[in-house]
Amino acid sequence: MGTGLMVAFKCNAHTGGGEEHAHQIAKRLTAMGENITYVTMSCPHPGAANLCPETQELRRFESGCNYPIKRIDNPVIGSRRFGSPSAIYGRLRVLRDLYRAARRNRAEYIVVNQANFLSTLCFIVAKAVRVPLIQVVHHIAPGDFGPNLHGRLSKWLMRLNVRSADMNVCVSRFTASDVIELAGSPRVKTSVIYNAVDLEAINNWSGDARIRNEAEASLRERGYPNGHGPVILTVAGLSEHKGIQWVIRAMPKILSEFPDARYVVAGGGGYRPELERAVEDTLPPHLRHTVTFLGRVSDSEKYACYDMCDVFAMPSSEEGFGLVYVEAAAFGKPAVGCNVMGVPEAIIQDETGLLTSPADVEAVANAVLQLFRNRGESERMGQNGRKRVESELSWNASARKYQQVIRELSDA
Repeated sequence: MGTGLMVAFKCNAHTGGGEEHAHQIAKRLTAMGENITYVTMSCPHPGAANLCPETQELRRFESGCNYPIKRIDNPVIGSRRFGSPSAIYGRLRVLRDLYRAARRNRAEYIVVNQANFLSTLCFIVAKAVRVPLIQVVHHIAPGDFGPNLHGRLSKWLMRLNVRSADMNVCVSRFTASDVIELAGSPRVKTSVIYNAVDLEAINNWSGDARIRNEAEASLRERGYPNGHGPVILTVAGLSEHKGIQWVIRAMPKILSEFPDARYVVAGGGGYRPELERAVEDTLPPHLRHTVTFLGRVSDSEKYACYDMCDVFAMPSSEEGFGLVYVEAAAFGKPAVGCNVMGVPEAIIQDETGLLTSPADVEAVANAVLQLFRNRGESERMGQNGRKRVESELSWNASARKYQQVIRELSDA
């Protein structure tokens, strides 16, 4: 077996599908005999400090990992201070520390979770130590490539990164086509390995009544509905593109037919004040209790959220795949998402959920109401989703595909 670095801007102590992906692949490759060191940036992260967990939570997360974690001080990576002397010096320090990690661990390959400058630095290190570089590409957001200097630089760096990687592992076919288009060449190397879920952890959680009851009780104390009405759930980092505001604005129509319905949002992020204002603008005072913001939740609490909800809804306008849709499917719950990017590969229309247009309040309301009205159809979609997860979308299966890519590149 080989020795490699898994490099990511953040680790899975933070909320996010990309971090979950990197963590699970590192965890599974380690269990399969690979010698993996996870290299990530220290907290707080520039531009994402509000998402950084407390020191105690970081230590608790690290103690549960089966691989070592090396944190690199990063005063500028992820910020927009590209040209200042401090930014240049900071990135050179990160480059030095990445190089030292590769040499110290005698890395035979590097896997980097897509992040523009970090990917570029990993490419330089990979060339310096003469090992293959695998870049995990979750999605390419056109909004990142504006006409200003920052946008042009971001696009140039991303094009350089996808052209330079020995393999671009894409989380969906849609993302793979975007990579090829951005590179401007069909010869750029791509492989599609879907996001997946930790079925073993989910099954263990479901089979432990004590842990399940504790998680449910914790959520009830934090405001999770304690009634018999249908529950809509979103699990996401709170940002505008996740579309949570469209579910909020759909609530009046949903409540007119199902007055006991509730909407629960799990996750933290800087967009929460805007979402709270959306609740105030959309719902009269006597109905505002129908929307609950739980904030950040533990894995056990997240599982309980999925287990107790009726419909998962996240009408996001930008998703390379959408891990949370598959997590909901693992609990037998149908999902509502938007027909954009890689989402139709995570939600199979009319089979595991329903797809709507972005920013369409009426469509979101109608999709949720369709699933509420027809419980048989809702249960059928949930069962289909669970079967698909069991057969196609486990992390063990994904890790085996990664190992195959690693072996092919190492033998080339």
